[in-house]
Amino acid sequence: MNRVMVLGLLIILAGLCGCASLSTPKRSVSHSGLAAVKPATQANENFSELNPYYKDRAAAFYDIKYVSPSAEALFKIADVRPEQMRKALKILRSFVDEWLDAYVEGNGSITQMEVQKCVERMDSRFDALFDSLQRKQYRIWRDDDTGEFNKLRFLISHPT
Repeated sequence: MNRVMVLGLLIILAGLCGCASLSTPKRSVSHSGLAAVKPATQANENFSELNPYYKDRAAAFYDIKYVSPSAEALFKIADVRPEQMRKALKILRSFVDEWLDAYVEGNGSITQMEVQKCVERMDSRFDALFDSLQRKQYRIWRDDDTGEFNKLRFLISHPT
C-alpha cells in the first residue's frame, strides 16, 4: 500500500473510532473558497457530527463498566429470581440507552426533567417485574448515594 492509501485508512478509522479531536473547530467553505471557522454555538448544535457513534460507544462502555456491576448488586439486594434476571438487565440497559438518547438529542447535555423521565420509565418497568418487597429493595438500590452498589447512580442523579 502506498502512503496516501494508508493515511486515508487511518483517517477513516480515526473517524469511526471517534478519535478525532473535539477541540478542533469545525470548518466550512466560505463563498471565497477559503475555509472559515464556525462559531462555537454552531459547533454545540452539531454534537452528533462532532462525536460520531457516541451513543453506541458510550453504551458499550457503560454496559461493561456500570450496568453489569449494578445489575449484579441489584440481583443480590432485591433477591431477583433467575427468571427475572434477563428482564432486569434489559431494563437497566434500556435506561442507559434512553439516557444517552436524551443526552445526544440535547447536544451533549441533558435536563433534569429528561433524567427524571428516564428514571420514571425504569421505575415503572421494575414495578411491573418485581413483587412489592422487591420493589422496596429496588428503591434502596436505586437511591444508593454512595455509588457502592448502584454504579448507574451518576446517571440517575445527573445534575442539570
